[in-house]
Amino acid sequence: MERTKKSTKRKIVDTVMGVVLACGIGILSYPFIRNSLNDLMNQQIIQHYQQQANQKSTEEYQQKLAEMEAKNKQFAYQNISPGFDPFSEEAKKVEDLKTVYEDHVLGVISIPKIQIRLPIFDQTREDFLARGATYLEGTSFPIGGESTHSVISGHRGLTEAKLFTDLPNLVEGDRFYIELKESEIHAYQVDKIQVVDPSDVSSLQIVEGQDYVTLVTCTPYMVNSHRILVRGHRIPYKAEIMEAEVKQVAVLPANYIPLFIGIPVSFIFLAILLKKCYGKMKPLRKNHKRN
Repeated sequence: MERTKKSTKRKIVDTVMGVVLACGIGILSYPFIRNSLNDLMNQQIIQHYQQQANQKSTEEYQQKLAEMEAKNKQFAYQNISPGFDPFSEEAKKVEDLKTVYEDHVLGVISIPKIQIRLPIFDQTREDFLARGATYLEGTSFPIGGESTHSVISGHRGLTEAKLFTDLPNLVEGDRFYIELKESEIHAYQVDKIQVVDPSDVSSLQIVEGQDYVTLVTCTPYMVNSHRILVRGHRIPYKAEIMEAEVKQVAVLPANYIPLFIGIPVSFIFLAILLKKCYGKMKPLRKNHKRN
């Protein structure tokens, strides 16, 4: 009888430990799962944008491009202030309207070095920042051209999405790409990295004759008291180089491999443990009823 009680207690302890293990793995894997779902949704948004862009007639596309080019010339010649801090309280107060994300995509940004590919939304709003990268109003549209300086913002440190979290890992000489449509991709090479106060926009000014894009996110990590600016200048686009670099985005990061293996193995282990405990406790319950 005493042995039966000990055996029952042991099964209960094993079951509780198994449940705790599963819960622990679930908590640890939550950011990975949320980030994966966010990546999946972003790829769907990008695919929809690409389909829409490719379906547009040349006339429609050129008309939209001409409108943005006219705006860029206005920014260049009227010395308009290069926007506001994209992570300020002012930006967060923008009304969060029900949004069809696909209707607000300007293009796609790919940064092979840090393995991200994100839609670029046409406004800097909190809901867009939580989903991808955003164009900072008041700066040049990211369509390239002389005397342009576009600013693209992205969040850092969100548990549910990677976004610009690894932007500080870029160094001078790294490349990033902006895709307007499948047949028009612009390449930029990083030439300047600096940390500034949120109110300092002096480095975002247009430089005559130059084609710049600056990527912006918060720093230090989780403190967010400053902004890191990663500027790139336009270089000739070479499809073979981009294709070789972008392929790396699809490669499974090494730190994800343990999760992919560990999560299913742990749940299989838990299922086997529960089945084993239940199977052994079944005859004990029958004996108890007989007694």
